[in-house]
Amino acid sequence: MKFKEWWNSPEGIVLVNRIIMVVLGLFMIGMGIAGVIMTLKEPLIEVEGGFILMTVYAYSGVVIILSTNRSPRFIIFLAGVTFAALNMIQHAVIFYMESPPSSLLFIIMDFVMIMSCILCLLGDRYSALRLLGVAAINLVTTYTAQISQVLEITTYSIGYTTFWWMIVDCLFL
Repeated sequence: MKFKEWWNSPEGIVLVNRIIMVVLGLFMIGMGIAGVIMTLKEPLIEVEGGFILMTVYAYSGVVIILSTNRSPRFIIFLAGVTFAALNMIQHAVIFYMESPPSSLLFIIMDFVMIMSCILCLLGDRYSALRLLGVAAINLVTTYTAQISQVLEITTYSIGYTTFWWMIVDCLFL
């Protein structure tokens, strides 16, 4: 069998999907480990809270790796809801402590991301595009905030994140 025929066959598509799912699961485990290291160096919220949030990332990655026989919609749901819910919790704590208006923007974007993931799981055909749009807006907002702070255009941090976590965030999105 030729590679192009295998690639378009149902077995090839299933194998490629499983490889992507395993890579996503490993990346989420890596996010958990990197998050713990960054929490020790530059805590944004309390260290104990940061450990709990990062453990959830790692646990979600393990569940994704063990669920490679499930539908890709379930994996998108699990990864998206985990990412958005943990970001929402982090920004809610930051909003409560410091009241930056940007945290409210991130909370709204994370809520829309959770709703898009739920609709994707339920089979809405436009939820993937909506999820892609929200992820792009989240990516641009985080990237712009961090770059303007690094270039010292502003001293006010829009994203309230560390530089290395912004890189991990952008790779995930």
